[in-house]
Amino acid sequence: FFLMIRRPPRSTQSRSSAASDVYKRQVYSLKRELESLTDERDKLQSEVFTLSDMNTQLSREIHQLIKERDSFKVRTEKNQEELARKKIEIEHAIKRLEQVSVVQQAGQSSSSYTKTVKKTSTKSNKENM
Repeated sequence: FFLMIRRPPRSTQSRSSAASDVYKRQVYSLKRELESLTDERDKLQSEVFTLSDMNTQLSREIHQLIKERDSFKVRTEKNQEELARKKIEIEHAIKRLEQVSVVQQAGQSSSSYTKTVKKTSTKSNKENM
């Protein structure tokens, strides 16, 4: 006595037709995934090109800024040298003014001494007369 186990009926009677449906679904799913990955790859490539262009532009800007910085340094150094020369010139001018002032004061003292001597001698001459 054998007991037969009965399987449930298939949707299609042909075995090859059922396998074909599964295969078709897998192919369609893989196709969609491939298209999605291709789109993603294209987007990423576009972003890479954009980033590359931005990198090139930033490199140019950095190079320009470095040139401007170096030029500014040179101008600053020249300005500092010019300021140092002007400071020395001013110090020399102040010394000359001080010397002239001393000479003028000495001249005024000498002049007033001479005037005093002349007045005194004039008075004594008048008195002696």
